[in-house]
Parts: sequence; C-alpha cells; structure tokens
Amino acid sequence: MKCQFCDRDVVQPFQCSYCNGYFRAEHRLPENHSCLGLPEKPPFLYQKRKLAEEQSKEITSIPAHVMPTRTRKSPKVIVFLLIGLIVGVAIGSFSWHFLIALPNIRRWQQQAIQLETDLDAAIKEKDALEINLRDLQSEITKLEDEKHSLERELSSLEVEYDVLQTHYKNLEKQYEDLDRKYEELFSDYDWVEWVRTYFFDRPLTQKEVPSISNVRAWLSSDRTDRFGYTDPDFVCGDFAVMLAIHARAKHWDMGVIAVLGYETETYKEFNHALNAIITMEGLIYVEPQADDVWWYENHEEIKEGKTYGIWTYETVDVYVEDVQIILSY
Repeated sequence: MKCQFCDRDVVQPFQCSYCNGYFRAEHRLPENHSCLGLPEKPPFLYQKRKLAEEQSKEITSIPAHVMPTRTRKSPKVIVFLLIGLIVGVAIGSFSWHFLIALPNIRRWQQQAIQLETDLDAAIKEKDALEINLRDLQSEITKLEDEKHSLERELSSLEVEYDVLQTHYKNLEKQYEDLDRKYEELFSDYDWVEWVRTYFFDRPLTQKEVPSISNVRAWLSSDRTDRFGYTDPDFVCGDFAVMLAIHARAKHWDMGVIAVLGYETETYKEFNHALNAIITMEGLIYVEPQADDVWWYENHEEIKEGKTYGIWTYETVDVYVEDVQIILSY
C-alpha cells in the first residue's frame, strides 16, 4: 500500500479518522497531510467578537420590564471562577505538601550530595581500574611475547636434542665398533703375548750375529714380503712379527718396534711397525713388507722427539713422538 500524501510504499499505514485516508507515520496527523475532512473553524478572535455581538443583541432585544434586577453571570465566567478555585486549591495543596516535604527535600539533597561524592569516588576508582587494566594488558602482551620466545627456544632445543640424539646413537654405534675391535685387539694381543713369551722370551741356545750383507742375502730368499697387506687382518705389525720369527730360525735375535708420530711435510699421522737387529756393523732397521734395509749415522737408535727418514716403499720424514719396543733385540 502507498501513502496517499507522498505516494511512497508503507508496510503498516495509519488511517485518518477525518478523511479515512491511509498515510505513513510522518503524515498520520491531519495537519501533516492537509486533511480535507477537518471542519472549518474561524479564528479565535473572530469567534470571540461574534459571541460578544450575539450577547449584545440578546440583551438589547429584551424588554425593559422583562429584564431582571440582577444580571446573570455567563457560563464562561463560572468556568473561569471554577478554574481559579481549582488553581488556588492546587497551589495551597502544593504549598502544604511542599512544607511537609521540605525536610525530605533537604535529606534528598544531602543524599544527592553523597551520591555525587560516591559517583566521583566511583569514577576515580574506575579510572584507576582502567589504568590497572592497561598495565595488565601490557604485562599480558609482554608475557605472550616471552611465551612465544620460549616456544621458539623450545623448538630450537628440540631440534638440537634430535641432532644430539642422532649424534649419540652414532657415537654409541662407534663405541660398539671400538669395543668389538678392542676385543679383537685384546685377542690379538693375547696371541702376540703368547708368541712373544713362547718364542722370544726364551733365550736362543745358539745366538748368531749376522752382518748387513748376510741380512740382505737372507731377505732376498725370505717370503714374508710375498704376503698381501690386508687391513685389518694382516698389517705391518703382522709382517714384522713373522719376519722376526723367521729370523729366529736363523738363530738371529731380531726385534719389532712401533714408531708413532706424524709426517713433517703434511702433518699426517704416522703409525708403523718395523724390525730392528744388531749386526756386526751395528744397529739396522728392516722394512718387512719390502725387504729394505737402512741405518742412521753411527747406527743410532730411533728416539723420541727427533725427525727421522723412515722407509715405507719410499723415504718419509717423520717426527717421532713415541717408540714402543714390541719384541726386544
């Protein structure tokens, strides 16, 4: 349905009681939609003047003998008198109630002052609580930042823990391998100790001291160097022990030493076993894998803290940190 004044759609229209038209809420009053059903009313002053003229005509048209000696009061005057009486009674009643309520008004004023004081205190307390709330929110923000930082640190520690756990497992595996190798070395040591005790701790019944030429001639026919180097089953120490056993069959007292140090040119670790024997000319050294023979000035013995040229298929300058005599000579 549309408003009959502005022609706009309206869901719930209002009906005018004068013209029976349907209008929006803004145009529901007669003066808002120029209602045509309102009765025509003359202005107030015109009505008042017309009433006075009618009363004057009535008075002049009445004969003199008919008019009463006392003038009648018009209904309008009576209404005004009643209104004045009612207003006076109302004012008196209001004054009476005001006098009665005056103590209560004072008490209410005091209560109002107290309420204002309480309101001010409540406002101050509210402001303080808002400040505390902002401080708490700031602290919460800091704690959340610290929490995020700790979470990141925890994640980093967890990653580091995983790396350490992997490293630990690798070390544990290496330890197991080393332990197994230790058992194997211990077993080899027992065998070497037995060989040393059985073959070398017993003095030779017929000891001979060869010359350097005798040693070289014997090495050319010995087959120790024909064995293949197999790590870790047959290494330099095994070659040296085998050659010493073969020399014992010749009634020669040949020993085995282990030289530990590093190469002076590359600083690479150097660990090697070789043979030593005292000849008619003096102390010489033998490389058991290649049958090479050499000696130092004045047939000096290899000592710790010095650099020596040691033959291992080629001459290598080695700084000697330790010399271990496995089999005496």
